[in-house]
Amino acid sequence: MNRLLLSVFFAFAPISVMAGPQEDAQAVFEKFLADFTAADADAVASNFAPEAMFWGTLSRDLITTPAGVKQYFVTAFERLPGAKASPVGRVSVVQVSDDTLALAGVWQIDRVEKGKAVSIQSRNGSTIVKRDGRWMIVSFSNSPHRAP
Repeated sequence: MNRLLLSVFFAFAPISVMAGPQEDAQAVFEKFLADFTAADADAVASNFAPEAMFWGTLSRDLITTPAGVKQYFVTAFERLPGAKASPVGRVSVVQVSDDTLALAGVWQIDRVEKGKAVSIQSRNGSTIVKRDGRWMIVSFSNSPHRAP
């Protein structure tokens, strides 16, 4: 009887209870992309830890403050109005520790420029840490992804 009850419990347990590093990393990546698509610089910046190190595609210098991360995206949204971000495949994940994941993935920005559809792909390598039950980006490096 106890085995039956346990089986029923686990069958109906929320998926997040059973999520592992791959799912956690994918969720962080997809939240970042959703916030980017919403063109919400505050929401995007909230994905980053206060001490995060940030290299954006257009960054000349390393950004190391929350205000700097937010300003980067304010400027990006001005330059890319109406941009829609989406993942290209799943992220690759290395579990460094119980509360630290390294991830790498490719994402795409679709937009219209001078009446023509334009797609830009970028590679991303990030490190995320779990603090107080929440995953946050502590290292972010983005670069153009060009076809060979």
